[in-house]
Parts: sequence; C-alpha cells; structure tokens
Amino acid sequence: MALVDETSCPSLFVGNDGYIMRTNQLFSAVSGYEINDINGKRWTEFLDTKGQGDITESIVSSFRFYREHTINIYDCALIDYRNKMKELAIEIKRAKGGFLALFHVIPYFKSKVETMPRCETQKTYNSFVEALMKTMMSRDPLIAAHEQAVSDLAGMIADQMELSSFTCEGIRIASLIHDSGNLSVPMDILTKSEMLSEEEWEVIRSHPRMGYEIIRHVKFPWPVAATVLQHHERLNGSGYPYGLKNDEIMIEARILAVADTYIAMRSQRPYRTPVDHEWAMAELYAGRGFLFDERAVDACARCVRL
Repeated sequence: MALVDETSCPSLFVGNDGYIMRTNQLFSAVSGYEINDINGKRWTEFLDTKGQGDITESIVSSFRFYREHTINIYDCALIDYRNKMKELAIEIKRAKGGFLALFHVIPYFKSKVETMPRCETQKTYNSFVEALMKTMMSRDPLIAAHEQAVSDLAGMIADQMELSSFTCEGIRIASLIHDSGNLSVPMDILTKSEMLSEEEWEVIRSHPRMGYEIIRHVKFPWPVAATVLQHHERLNGSGYPYGLKNDEIMIEARILAVADTYIAMRSQRPYRTPVDHEWAMAELYAGRGFLFDERAVDACARCVRL
C-alpha cells in the first residue's frame, strides 16, 4: 500500500472487494475530498464509468486469470466534490490483495500509450473479433451462427444476473469467438454424423486450448481468452481441458457454459436433431449446482421465457 504514496499522480490502492484502502495526497487534491473521506469508500463512488457500471469484478477477474500486470481504462471520468467530471485515464496495476489505480490526464496518457501495441485500443480488438468471426463464417456458417446465438443469450444471462455492463460486454465478446479453436479441428470430425472415436473426441476437446492460443495475445480489457479456455469446465470437475471445480471457474465462463449448452441442445447437429425448450431446460436444471452455475441456470430460464 505504501506504493500509493510513492506515485507521481493521483492514486488509490483498492482491495479486491472494491473498497479503497489507501489514498495519496494528489488524489485528495484533484478530487477535493479529504483522505479520511475517501478511504473505506467504494472506489467507483468517485468514477463515472460511462455506463459500464462497477468495473471492479472484471479487473479482479482479469488479473486472476491473465498474466498481464497492467490494464488501461480510457472511458472513465473522475467525479470531484462539486459533482463535476474530470476526464482521466486510469492505469490499473496488479498488487497483493488488490490493485493500484493511477489516474492520468487524457493528453498525457495518450502520448504515453502511443508506443503500446495498437491491439490495446477498442477499434483494434473489435477488428480482431470481426476478422475472426468472418474466418469462422467462411469455414462453417453454422459455427458462426452458433457463436452469435450464444453471445446474445450469454449477454442476456449476465444482464439478468445484474453484472456490470462492462462485464456483460466482455462476456458477449468472449461468446462471439468462444469456439474459434474449432478452426483447428478437421471438418470431417465437426460434420461427422456417426459416433466419434475416442481419438476424435480428444481432438474436439482440444478446441478450448486452441481458441485460447489464438486469442491470448490480444490485450482485451476483459479476460476473454481465459473465458474461452474455461467454457467447457464444469462445477464438479468433469469438464475439460483442466477439470477445474467450483470457484476455480470464472463467472464469465460459467455463464458462457450455460448459454452454450442451451443453444447447442436447441440447434441442429449432424449427429442429432434439436430438442425442444422444455427438454433443454430440464437438462440444465438436472445439472444445476452440479455441472452448471445455479444463478446462471436460473437467469437463463428467465431469459428464454422473455
């Protein structure tokens, strides 16, 4: 926490729960609040996140599942004691027990990030997603249609669970490209109408890892690659590729798992016909709390009734 006092810009040390643990004098000066009136408050009380909601959960999740130690956030403003907004960019650095939030005026920060990879900008990662979706579409339109349907439902589930709009957007993006690893799976396996051999199943089960490898170098502001990697994990450890259990699986992946399973059951496949809504929901409820996140299943049920 002493790092806060050593910074040369307005800074906060924020715990993983979103509450401010330490404030430096520069943040006090720029916000107009006394330090004692800042510490102990939720840091988002001092932010306008431009409709993104409380971005804490997504930051913590990103640090937990990514190796990167810094996240840059541009679409935010500081709300001072007069309730006026100051356009600032935030540099988030991983720290033990929480994170360090460094506030920079926009002109300074823009010049600072000119040397950073262009993939950190929203325009570039959107272009990456669009290009990947077009690649999947050209190879197999059914996969691309599945991605879009899963993204729509996963976003609705996240909204129903009242996650922040920032987190919901990350889930929608991850869902749009969650099966990108299938680009490495031979089409004769993907379209096979007979029962797959164990060797073929091993190829199928490799697609989350392959998707992760395709995506992981893109510096999304959300844990997109980790979500893709975990979307076939199950709460009881029976999933793949790593057999993760319960809270070892990030909430984004648990939501994606429910949406993916529902849409897959409701869709035509070379090896089976689709099931109706009641059957699909019965399958999800059979695995509720055992295979699938309880809140996500309940939220899915509300969404598909809308």
